[in-house]
Amino acid sequence: MKINHRRLSLIIMVLIIILFTLRAVYGEETAQEEFTLSAEQKAEIAGIDKKYNQFISVRSRFIQRDSLGNVAHGWFVLEKPNKLRVEYDNIPIRFIAGGSNLLYQDIKLKQKSFIPIKSTPFYYLLDNKASFLNEDIKIVGFESTDDFIKITLVSAKAPAMGSLSLFLSKDSAQILKWDVLDAKGIRTEIYLSNPEFSNTKIANSAIFNTQRIKEVDFAEAK
Repeated sequence: MKINHRRLSLIIMVLIIILFTLRAVYGEETAQEEFTLSAEQKAEIAGIDKKYNQFISVRSRFIQRDSLGNVAHGWFVLEKPNKLRVEYDNIPIRFIAGGSNLLYQDIKLKQKSFIPIKSTPFYYLLDNKASFLNEDIKIVGFESTDDFIKITLVSAKAPAMGSLSLFLSKDSAQILKWDVLDAKGIRTEIYLSNPEFSNTKIANSAIFNTQRIKEVDFAEAK
């Protein structure tokens, strides 16, 4: 399949790992339906928060698909707080966070831009003391099954700009997948492949340096 790199790059920039130029992608805002959590749901979410905060780092390969038929794949490394690296195998872009900002780099065009991590609900994934029940995040959907919990989030400051749905293991709160739905109805899904969750930091901390970017492969990013 031939990949529309320009369109796919825009979609990618909506994501967690990726995550942060909503206004470049979305059109006019649409109204969000009101959603209120029950006391039981709030208690279940508080339990997920507690479990999620027990691990420090995640390494995983992933497959990314969108509703336009584009497919991408690569790997990411996440370390709380606020450290992230996303590399694609078939697209010449990368994302690196080593503090309060996320670097987006177009490798082919040799262009860089920085975006505040806290500007979207995705920063939950990088928070050292993550909590879904905070003023910066608005929960607009919740589903609980025997195996997983699905939580749909929007930015409290710009709720109509797009949503993020996280699918987490009910037992461990480990991330199974996530998807993004933009204001134009385009859905992008990220499936994790053999994720490695750890309560230790990433030894190769140089991979999060946004000023002196080190070329690494997945095997070295640990």
